[in-house]
Amino acid sequence: MSQLDTISVDGETADWAHDIESSVAGDASKKRRYNYAKCAACREQKKKCEPVDRVWPEKCKRCIDLDLGCSKPEDIRTKSGNTSHPLRPNTEHTRIIKHPTPKRPKSLASASLIRSPEGLILRSPTILPPSSDTPCEFCQQLELSRSRFMVPSRSWKSSVNSTASRFTSPGTSGDAKPPGQRVHLGSLSDVQGRAKFNGCNFCHLVWLAAEDQLSLATKQRFELDLSISVHAKWEIDGRELIHPDKDTCFFQPVTRHIRLSWEPSGWLKDAYILLSGDDLKLPGFDLSFLGRTVQSAESLERIKGWVEDCNDRHEHCSPMPSARLSEDAHLRVIDLEDYKLVPLTVSMEYVVLSYAWDPPAELFLKSDYKEDWLKENQNRLPQTTKKAMKLTRDLGIRYLWVDSLCIIQDMKGDKQANYSAIEAILASAFLTICAATGTANTEISQHIRACSERISLMVHHPVETHIQSSQWSKGAWTCQDRLLSGRCLIFTTSGVWFQCQEESMSEDTFEPSFQGRSADWVQSPAQIWSELAQQNSQFRAYIKCVESYTSRQLPREGHALRAFAGISNFLGSQMETRFFSGLPNSYFDAAILWTPATGESSPREQNGQLVAPSWSWAGWTGQVTYRPPILTGAVENIRDWLMAHTWISWYLVDRNSAILGEIGTFARADLPDVADAREKRGKEAGTRFSLTIRPPYKDSKERWPSRKRSEFSKKVPTSQQDRMDTDGPQEAPSHFLQFWTWSAFLRLGASFDAVGSRIRRYNILDRNDDICGSIVLPDKFANMVDNEPNGQAFQFIATSDARIFFEEEMPEWTYYIPKERHDSSWDLWYVMLLETDKDGVSRRVSVGKVFKDAFHQSFSPGRDWREFILA
Repeated sequence: MSQLDTISVDGETADWAHDIESSVAGDASKKRRYNYAKCAACREQKKKCEPVDRVWPEKCKRCIDLDLGCSKPEDIRTKSGNTSHPLRPNTEHTRIIKHPTPKRPKSLASASLIRSPEGLILRSPTILPPSSDTPCEFCQQLELSRSRFMVPSRSWKSSVNSTASRFTSPGTSGDAKPPGQRVHLGSLSDVQGRAKFNGCNFCHLVWLAAEDQLSLATKQRFELDLSISVHAKWEIDGRELIHPDKDTCFFQPVTRHIRLSWEPSGWLKDAYILLSGDDLKLPGFDLSFLGRTVQSAESLERIKGWVEDCNDRHEHCSPMPSARLSEDAHLRVIDLEDYKLVPLTVSMEYVVLSYAWDPPAELFLKSDYKEDWLKENQNRLPQTTKKAMKLTRDLGIRYLWVDSLCIIQDMKGDKQANYSAIEAILASAFLTICAATGTANTEISQHIRACSERISLMVHHPVETHIQSSQWSKGAWTCQDRLLSGRCLIFTTSGVWFQCQEESMSEDTFEPSFQGRSADWVQSPAQIWSELAQQNSQFRAYIKCVESYTSRQLPREGHALRAFAGISNFLGSQMETRFFSGLPNSYFDAAILWTPATGESSPREQNGQLVAPSWSWAGWTGQVTYRPPILTGAVENIRDWLMAHTWISWYLVDRNSAILGEIGTFARADLPDVADAREKRGKEAGTRFSLTIRPPYKDSKERWPSRKRSEFSKKVPTSQQDRMDTDGPQEAPSHFLQFWTWSAFLRLGASFDAVGSRIRRYNILDRNDDICGSIVLPDKFANMVDNEPNGQAFQFIATSDARIFFEEEMPEWTYYIPKERHDSSWDLWYVMLLETDKDGVSRRVSVGKVFKDAFHQSFSPGRDWREFILA
């Protein structure tokens, strides 16, 4: 039984200080001697003073951390004749009792990739006594106690149902249950006032959590919006992986944290309040996932421990050597013993360095390099590269891959060979070192506050908060480094993080002594590895990759898909499908349902020419997203949806109108060079799924016109001379989509909801001015729509079946069809808004949902089964 199970967990009555000290000292007499031997500062503030059996002039840990002279022992003869050694107060203790002055511990140069040459160091945490014995009335709603932060009950372990679902956790029993609802702490201004004038230390932590993010944010953000609302909520944090038998496993709750959220959030990200475990260091007492004071001098040993622990316990995190590494002589790594470039092979254990280039100061490999080139240019290497080399050697690894030094930058063929194998290079690496320094090189302090006599709490920010302003997190080329690496060691100006396919570790939290998982892992991009292993989750993994990639800055417009090539190659191998302009062949009907995340979206052009098709997210600037309300009904069981609720035969054609093949039936082989029309899906290997052809529709009449879908009358006009980027590193002739589907003309109504920055949701109206659907569009449509109530009708095409309208998509249910909202299912179509040129070629604008019956209420020229060429 653990130490936690032997003590009271009642948040109202437990005397933690008494229980902890008595558990260490044993009987009452030992406890008295233990208290008597405390140094003056620890006794004054009722802190544990350790080590208990130290011999002066050895200092207690607290005095070491704060650089104080510890109390000197003095012999005192007692009446009983016993001799004890109380610790006399040292004069230096007066300033820690009244005015604490934290020490700034020195950082380890070898493990600090992004510290400045002068020695940028972490700030020591500021630990203050409580200004008030109890939190303010707002914070009291959280019922703060140690037992709230820990889940000690494990009595259900022996009675687990052997048929429990994988990765599900049974409910606990006998535990102090935290409040389930969110607690409103008021506005940020209210929180600041209670921290400053009422002395509430919890409110002070909340204020510091927001202030930290202002320090880490970009230079354009000069102040916090004090009017935003602050909410706090208890959440399960740490989890222990339990294996009751060979067939089932699940995660057992171990700890909780308090999540801080902001409304409206804007650029502020959620933060967490953790219980500090520094005062609970007792034999047998598990501190897993609790907060700890950062001691940066231990960074190297801690990093080694993270990596070794991952090697020992995580079978899925091991590198996946690819045969592609030995297929090309262009792949090379740096030999750190001989300081020269050597060929990269499958048997090598190597580390990858990922960082944002600084071109003026960067050293690049050129085609005229010689064998001793690296030795001669050691002094010219960037500091980040030098420190990565030292850290790699300290970890016992001989080889390092750095793109600027291992790829010949002035040789197109060498770059192409490396870009084509980038996913294999990253996935096969032992570890990826990520140097994610902020733009302003700003560090933040660690904040710990004593919120009562019994608990100390601390602020914890996920790694995404620390890297939000770094150039590394904004570059498109480094996106694949984070997504495709099995293990990442991320350095920021404020600390070090380790993320693998199973766990996420940070310097300010205690790592688990068992196989577990923290809430930080939920935000880790490494989740895509486990999602790709499950077929029903593969499309979700693709969505995460696209949303992460498009949120970054591309170096040049023409590289919209080049920097995504590694991701698409990796996803393609896992999903067993090909990619066309960034969209997966097997999931094409769902992949085209993306929408812009902000109103800054516009066609992506270079020298006046399109760089990608309009039907691909790569053809537009700005971040894109797959909104959950739009995709609900499609992604839950995407295989069935694709087989039963899609009908369009999308044909890929070139500029000469030659049909290259049908989307969904391409095999994994290269794109065919000749026309290859397939009228039915499921006939041969490499089809959309290994299922029979789609089931016949049971409509009373034929649902779709019987015209052969591969027979077209339209030709790609000669004016379409654009050249567009493809999903490979080299440019290729542009591809068009040619297909048949239903078309109708409908109007756009007034906007009714803002769904992002400069982007709103608009009603769709039929010819009777009845609301029949909704669509998300940038604000640039506002003047055209809101100021022209009787404006023009736009062309919409049906792309697939949609299941339901959610309230945010259609707040008012107008009974357009004679059903209740909850009874309506599959009465809708996904529709695409088109703009058509005078030469008959259409371009995608956005996607939405419309009632199927609305197509019968179309404006002139009415509903029709039409042929389209989509550029």
